[in-house]
Amino acid sequence: MDFSHIVSEDKIKRAIKDGEFDNLPGMGKPLPKDDAAHLPESLRMGYRMLKNAGMAEDEGALKKELMTLNHLISKCYDEKEREQLVRKKYREAADAR
Repeated sequence: MDFSHIVSEDKIKRAIKDGEFDNLPGMGKPLPKDDAAHLPESLRMGYRMLKNAGMAEDEGALKKELMTLNHLISKCYDEKEREQLVRKKYREAADAR
């Protein structure tokens, strides 16, 4: 521990003892859910940065992007299900034209 960490901890402990943190808004209530909990941990910081800059899409669009047919096909181990997904992919591509 460095000196600044020790001083900070001491000030926090003193404030708790003096009751400075009593009756804070939201005390005893659960923390809000993380809006990036559905993302892999490696992408969360980047998502937060984009969101804070007003550049991130809404959560629904991100979920849709993460669960594309290509992703499902790459993770599918059942050969019959994989074939169905591939057919669905080509049908959707043909319908989009």
